[in-house]
Amino acid sequence: MKEVDPCTATTTYSSAVTVTGSAKYTRREFESSYLGATGTAKAIRFAEIRVTDAVGSVVQCSQTDSSGDFSFQLPLNNQTYLVSVNSRGLNSSLKASVLNNPTDNQFYSLSTSVVADQDRSVGTLTAEGDSADVLGGAFNILDVIVRANEFLRDKVGSCSGYTGCAAFTVADKVSVFWGKGVNPATYVGGSASTGLSFYLPGRSQLYILGGIGGDVDNTDTDHFDDSVIAHEYGHFIEDLYAETDSPGGAHDANSIIDPRLAWGEGWANFFSLAVNGSSTYRDSFGNVSGTSRGYYFNHNLENTTRDYNSGGTSGEGNFREFAVTRALWDLMDAPADASFPGMSNEASGPPTGNNLYTPSLEDGVQGNFAELWAIFSNSFKSSTYAFRDYGLFMYLYSNFNSPSLTGMAGIYTAEKQKNTRADYAAGYTLSGTDCGSVSISSTVPSGSSGYGSAAAAANQFYRNDFYLVDHPGGVMSLALSWTGGQDLDLYVYGEGYTYGSSSSVVAKSDRVNGTVTPPVDYSESVSQAIAAGKYLVNVNLWSGSGTASYKLQLGGQYVCP
Repeated sequence: MKEVDPCTATTTYSSAVTVTGSAKYTRREFESSYLGATGTAKAIRFAEIRVTDAVGSVVQCSQTDSSGDFSFQLPLNNQTYLVSVNSRGLNSSLKASVLNNPTDNQFYSLSTSVVADQDRSVGTLTAEGDSADVLGGAFNILDVIVRANEFLRDKVGSCSGYTGCAAFTVADKVSVFWGKGVNPATYVGGSASTGLSFYLPGRSQLYILGGIGGDVDNTDTDHFDDSVIAHEYGHFIEDLYAETDSPGGAHDANSIIDPRLAWGEGWANFFSLAVNGSSTYRDSFGNVSGTSRGYYFNHNLENTTRDYNSGGTSGEGNFREFAVTRALWDLMDAPADASFPGMSNEASGPPTGNNLYTPSLEDGVQGNFAELWAIFSNSFKSSTYAFRDYGLFMYLYSNFNSPSLTGMAGIYTAEKQKNTRADYAAGYTLSGTDCGSVSISSTVPSGSSGYGSAAAAANQFYRNDFYLVDHPGGVMSLALSWTGGQDLDLYVYGEGYTYGSSSSVVAKSDRVNGTVTPPVDYSESVSQAIAAGKYLVNVNLWSGSGTASYKLQLGGQYVCP
């Protein structure tokens, strides 16, 4: 069923009464150990108001203002009308609908009746966060989207002084699907027992977890987890204004993951923190009304221990979601900041000016969100680039000639990051003469593991090298040789690949070499016709211990990193 058309046209009546009122919602508030009771009512801002008569015909359209107040006219005729404040808005402040499911596409309503016999106030209508229908959850989701748009207008509503920065007004329409006790993973074939909020790229659709099996008090829910809501909306903003190469899928803040995924999740985390004006990311389960309750995450990015660690080797932080989040946060908060060298202190908003947060301790870096936005929404999405990750983003930022990056070297060191593509989609020169060997090690330091056992979640930082090839089309010829006794393999991936997936491999050579008795030659080669495009050539140390020294040739010339 198609969503009902928005109610935007205001009708003027020659003989009219004026109806006023206010719309608010409550939400469960965060306590130290779990999601608690509802707090002070908050304004339902910029939401659609739809007024219908006894047969359901629309007689007036309006919207709430920034305080949740409203005022509109009705014909003076003594009839009774239904006034509905709806969980959507299509205006200059937001364009979003919070709907019950992708089949019915029905918005939620906070309603009351009014008799049009004289000017009347309907008083304050409140969507409660602890009611049987948890109606406050729908309006909390809507308000997070309002805040996200306000944040972007505040930071980049006018940014003409920054090359490539497009002024933000309001984001395009997004549909958010949420239902009390509903796990949206079931809409996409996921497990009914494992809760999940997510964004579907290219569809402008957010799915927010409302519980599991109808239970909102003892299971994972996200309708009051502003961090999660803004995170998913951050994916939408990336999809809308930048370019995402993330393969999606499972991710873990304490593990090495695909660097494209680490960038996408790290950006969404950072965007969430920025919108919510807090360095703490929270994801709750259950609430004070249940017996199973707590936090999956209640993590202050400014903590001293960096428990979601940055890794042990320079470059590893480019493959870590929370390392990317922390680096973006440190880049954009005030130069005096608790995250460097690390203090347990939460800096919180509201954001002002180009800085995001209040000073506490020096990290020496003062970024400017307009600069970040200029790169994010312009050069970073250029078709010149592929396999986008944090290394590419910071490479582009470093070439922005910004004084904002003064002191950034300290953050790179702390987070074990590089502002280059040396470890992923690496550049190189081609030479007709041998330029020496490249080393690749089988050693993976403790605490530097990949996430999960599936090939798609494998450790792509260690035991792998990736070279970017802009291929003109025709035969791609690759030759790999090495010493050391290990077994190395050679793979070619196209854009949009999933690491380790056979369907993503454009070409490969993965013979068993060096690990059999007697050993075969230590070489792999590819010669295959492929279409023009950008590709990753992956040298993978499949088995064996120690360090291998290899040489790679492309089109008969040596690849020299």
